[in-house]
Order: sequence, then C-alpha cells, then structure tokens
Amino acid sequence: MKSTLSALVIILTILSCSEPQISEEQSTASLSANLEQLNELKEYYINSDVDTVIVGEKGTRIIIEKASFVDLAGQAVKGTVELKLKEVINISDILMENISTVTDEGMLETRGMIKIEAFSEGKELKLADEKSIKVLFPKPVDEDKAMKLYYGKRNDQGILEWELPAEPDNLEALDKQEMETDNEDQITKEISIHYQLLDDVDHENAFFKNNEESKALIDSLITFTETEKQELVNQRIRIYWLLFDDGNLDVYHIDGALSNEKKQEIIDKLNEIPFIKPFEREGDIAQMKGSISISFLGAGGQIIEETEEKGISRFYEIVSTRLGWINCDIFLKLEEDKIQMAVVAPTNTIIRLLFKNYTTIITGSYQNGKCYFYSLPKDEPINIIALQNNGTSQVKYSFTETTVQEKVDDLNAFKVVPMSDLASKLEHLN
Repeated sequence: MKSTLSALVIILTILSCSEPQISEEQSTASLSANLEQLNELKEYYINSDVDTVIVGEKGTRIIIEKASFVDLAGQAVKGTVELKLKEVINISDILMENISTVTDEGMLETRGMIKIEAFSEGKELKLADEKSIKVLFPKPVDEDKAMKLYYGKRNDQGILEWELPAEPDNLEALDKQEMETDNEDQITKEISIHYQLLDDVDHENAFFKNNEESKALIDSLITFTETEKQELVNQRIRIYWLLFDDGNLDVYHIDGALSNEKKQEIIDKLNEIPFIKPFEREGDIAQMKGSISISFLGAGGQIIEETEEKGISRFYEIVSTRLGWINCDIFLKLEEDKIQMAVVAPTNTIIRLLFKNYTTIITGSYQNGKCYFYSLPKDEPINIIALQNNGTSQVKYSFTETTVQEKVDDLNAFKVVPMSDLASKLEHLN
C-alpha cells in the first residue's frame, strides 16, 4: 500500500512539473507583443541617391534628403534602402502599444508618434552626421500648439516613455538641408494617374489608354504660377474623379495645400473635357473611379505614397536627427493636486489610463494584485482600459469610466473579442 502511494505521489509530482508555470510578467509581455503586432509595420524601398517624401497610410509625411544614411560604422550607403515605418497616430493605435505618454518631469499630450528604421542588405542604418529627417504629423483643424520632438526610451518594465533631446534639434538645420528649391528650374512637376476596379478591364480599349498623352493633356489644363510651385515643393495634390458610363468625367474631391479658388479652378478645367471614352469590362461599359496625383519636387526627388487618406493638409513639423521612436508632444502643465493611484485588477492584466481631456495614455506597473500610477492630477476624468490574454487569438478587455482617485477596485466586466477586432472596438475613443 505504501509503495502504491509513493508511486502515486511521484507520478503527480512529475505531472505537476511537466506543465511550465507562466509568470505574470511573461503573460503580460506576451500580450503586449501580440497587441503591438496589430499596428502594422510598413516596408518601403527607396533610392537613397535622391530626395524622397514618404506618405504614410495614416497621414504622416517623412521627408528624407538624399545621401542621408550611413551604416553603424559611419560609412555612406548608396542605392536601395529598406525603410520600416510604424504609424501610431490615433488613440486606438496608442492603446495597442506598450506606451506611456510621460517624461521624467510629467505627462505629455501627444499628436502621434512613429517608429522608423532603415536597413541596407539586412544591416541596420542610421542618419549621417549633420543629417536629419523632417516628419509631418497631421494637425487637428483649428489647433496650433507648441508641439515638440521627443525620443522614445524603455523603462525598467519595458514601457516606452519619452525624453527631450539632450541638445534640442535645431529647427534651422532644416533650411540648410531642405531639398534644393531656390532655383526655379530645379522644381519638377510629376503627374500620375490612378485607377480602381481594373482587374478585368479591356486595356486595349480604355480611358487614358495613352498615358503619356493623358498626362500631357492634364499638364496643359492645370497650370501653376512660379510662386505656387515654390509653395508646393515636396507636397502632393490628389484629384479624385468618377467616370460615368456615358463617358462624362466628374471631379468630386481635391486634397492638398491649395486655396479654395485654386481647387475650383482645377475642377472647372478638368470638367471642360467634353467626352472621354470609358472602359469596357467584358464588352459592357464600366463606371470607373480613380485619382490624379500632381507632385512638386526638387531635382531628382521622389514621392512614395500608400495612403488614401483625405482631407489632411495641416501638419505639425518635427525635425529629427535620429531614427527609432519619434513623438510629437506637448508637456502638460497641470496645476491640480498630484496623487498616487492604484487599480485593483486580476493577475496578468495590462491597465492603461486614457485621459478624457487630453490625448494622454499611461500604462501602469502591476504589483501584488494592484496596478500603480504615480503623480496623476486628482479628480481628472479618465477611461480605464484593462486587457488580459485569452489564448493566442483572443483578448479580454474591460472599459471603465471614472476619475483619478487613490484606489479603483471595481472595474466593469471583461468581454472576450478576437485579437484582430480589438482596435475596432476602441475606435470610438479616437
């Protein structure tokens, strides 16, 4: 009997040891990694020998001067460079990242952040000395705040926080390395035509069949003064059109830093075209839509675009002398009493605070059943977003509206959603 019991104890001991115990830190780290993957990383391949403007899907613009990259040993890099760009602009984007919009001095209000990295033949690159990139972050309508550049750094818990450059980047440096535009002859106008729903169109009998002839027609219709050209250097104008089944072209929207008068002039000019032969799809006339892009560049420049974002024409401009995490923020000088706040939550839970009156998001530090936040403005209205692992493809989340107080111990019930749907569930916060 004793031998049987001993054997049973041994078996149970072996079984208990065969299942590795996942620590709280490992579980939240795994969840953080899965959430960060929801913010898509985009890859761009550029020619480093010419000036480049990248237009991100979420509206950021990155202006890169030619010959800006070197390897980590400082050797110049020419030819093709791979850029990896992550845009974290909306609140729902930021909530997916292990981020706190804070510095050592206090809280920040953000207008967005990006992560940008460069590689050549798989090897990491950096910006050359005395080179910088210009990043344009979309600016809300009728807002004009004194936003500054902050660089990202990880704290002891792996949360991304922010710091001002040790020597603030000199905005005047942009004038020294801006794409050469003083000589009017160096400004070039590029025109491209974009189509949608083209998979099964008969290209032998199509609208704009002769693309170069079509570009020449557009070039002759849409003209710009030399002053307008100077103002539009390194920018793109996009004109959206519909081609109806009767062959009539309708211009319905224009993006770009143009006056309303100039936009109306362009619409009137393009709508003067009396008749355009429409596409045919399997013998039937097809209604089509698309756009025309007009870009103004310095000598040898290029624009790489992957956005269909409309209505973005105002920006905060940041000049960065390094790659990595770059943030467009303003320091919040709040006079309210500051307190420590503890949120009671189950183990393996990520807690983020979203301030209702500011685009400020803080990730807490979890210890012994509580998630702690420090030096918060008392009674400030907040949303608490709590996240838990629920397998590899699902996540539990809780959303609680409250105010900053010493202790919160009553979170709303958790809901289970597919990991891929979480961002859309939080879009109402944007």
